[in-house]
Amino acid sequence: MSYPYLNLVPEVLDNFRRSLGVGDLLWMWIVFFVVTGVVVLALAMMVAYTVLAERKIAGFVQERFGPNRVGPWGLLQPIADVIKLIFKEDITHDAADRPVFKFAPYLAFMGPVLVLLVLPFTPGFYYGSYTCGVLFAFALSGLTVLGILAGGYASNNKFSLMGGVRAASQLMAYEIPFITTVLAVILIAGSFDLVKIVEQQSHGLWMVAVQPVGFLLFLVCMVAETNRTPFDIPEGESEITGGFHTEYSGIRFGIFFLGEYTALLVLAGLGAVLYLGGWTGPPPFKDIVASPFSYTNLFWLIVVGVLAFAAVKALAAARSERGFLWLAAGALAGLGLIGLHVLATAAGLPFLKLPLVWFLVKVAFLVFLAMLFRWTYLRLRVDQLTSFAWKFLFPLALANLVVTSIVVLLMEGGSK
Repeated sequence: MSYPYLNLVPEVLDNFRRSLGVGDLLWMWIVFFVVTGVVVLALAMMVAYTVLAERKIAGFVQERFGPNRVGPWGLLQPIADVIKLIFKEDITHDAADRPVFKFAPYLAFMGPVLVLLVLPFTPGFYYGSYTCGVLFAFALSGLTVLGILAGGYASNNKFSLMGGVRAASQLMAYEIPFITTVLAVILIAGSFDLVKIVEQQSHGLWMVAVQPVGFLLFLVCMVAETNRTPFDIPEGESEITGGFHTEYSGIRFGIFFLGEYTALLVLAGLGAVLYLGGWTGPPPFKDIVASPFSYTNLFWLIVVGVLAFAAVKALAAARSERGFLWLAAGALAGLGLIGLHVLATAAGLPFLKLPLVWFLVKVAFLVFLAMLFRWTYLRLRVDQLTSFAWKFLFPLALANLVVTSIVVLLMEGGSK
């Protein structure tokens, strides 16, 4: 699916530059700072409302109300929180290593933002298609831990230092099973390029259908990578008061917070690309009719059945608990999106396939699962966390990779 109107953007900007009489070098820096500002502002607003969604989900899980005082249904609560963080006093105590202390939050935020460079949103809507995009994404996401470790060290506080060291230990424990899990996807797709991985899934089953164990492992490692409960030991307030950000306040604490939720959104986007087909939706109507008993159609029939069952159960539960109305609305919206996609391909209206909407829905689904995970399980101890990674996750990820390798070799041998 092409987007010819996107090609008009450089031409319009160039005409605007000429009308202002601005030189090429100056214009490049102006565009850079404007785009950077827009991206940061958009991420800040997305994170703010992701926090609101999490507080609403926490209220639903714990059978209480979430934020509902500031604005209708509490929708202005994130704006109030952002204003409070901006104007709250930013304190740096005398014993801190000031340069490192001030730079650490930006380093923690920089990693997840840079992953956006390799993340494809829709066909034709991504910064670049890289032959080693998966490795690039994992390398950049690791910068977050450097920021956490630097902030903990520079705070000159034993609890902060312990939180930073815990983060480094957690990275070493979970990054290996994380990468091992994703290697199975790369083996099936035959490429490290995220765009090609999505395109490979668009011609058949999504990876979640052929790699269900890998998908579950990815979810667990995604939660661990973002330092969220039950893997939030770097900031375990019951043990080390606040961990690596104990000495931070105001906007610098807000940037750490922004980095954590940005990492959650970005890794959810990576999961959507690797396992849920990225921007792809159901198969075209002609393919459904041509092979009605294919594995792809069976997969989508299961998806429709699960959504319909969830909608019926949520509507029944909503009679006694209004919070279930959100689940019912989400399930019905999913069914409507699938129906719209099939009708669009049947009527020859490709612009109604809505690839960006599909991508965002999948990201929201993975974020929702991560939030349910957080508000369901208790925090692990340090020894439990490390033991779980090395004694359970890594052997399971390695076994999944070995089995996938054998199956791929057998299929390649059979096709020759």
